[in-house]
Amino acid sequence: MKARTQVKVLVVDDEAVMRRHIIRMLRNIPVLDVEIAEARDGSAALLHLRGGLENKPDLIITDLRMEPMGGLDFIRAVRSGDDGIDRFLPMVAMTSDTETDTVTRVLRAGADGLVTKPVSQEMLRRQVLPVLTRESPFIEIVLPEGKYFGPFSPFVKQHVLVPGCPHRIVHKRQGRIAA
Repeated sequence: MKARTQVKVLVVDDEAVMRRHIIRMLRNIPVLDVEIAEARDGSAALLHLRGGLENKPDLIITDLRMEPMGGLDFIRAVRSGDDGIDRFLPMVAMTSDTETDTVTRVLRAGADGLVTKPVSQEMLRRQVLPVLTRESPFIEIVLPEGKYFGPFSPFVKQHVLVPGCPHRIVHKRQGRIAA
C-alpha cells in the first residue's frame, strides 16, 4: 500500500457546515494525510497566513462569496505577496456561480483551479491532486487594468496574456507532493 502524503490545507468559507464538508472529503482522498486549518473569510485567512511558517499550508481552498473579505480579494491579496505571504501557494476556489464571467474572474485573480458547488468528492479530488503534484510556472503580466500574477496556464495564455504587454516568467513552483 502506498504511503499517504502529509498535506496542510487551509479551508476558507463563511459557512461552518461547508468547511466541515470539504474537510471530510479531503480526509477521504486515499493518498493524502491532511492537516486542516480553517478560516471564516479572507481576512481571517490572511491573519492565519501572517502567523509564520508553522501556519503555511500546502494548499488553500477558498469560497468566493464571504464577508467582509471575499475569495477574489483574498486570492489577489495572497498573489500580491504582501506581508511576507508566499504568493506561490496553490489555491482552489469554490463557487456555485458557473457563469463564464465568474470563472474568468477567478482565474484572472490567480487561482490554480475552481470547483463548483455542490462539491463532490471526485470533483474535489480532480482539482486538488493536480494542483499539489504539478510544477507550475508563474507569470507576471502588466496589463492596462493592473497586474496579473499567477499560474501560467493555457487559460492565461489565451485570455490574459495580451500581445505587447510586458510580462515575465517569475518562478517555477515545485509540486507539493509526489505524483
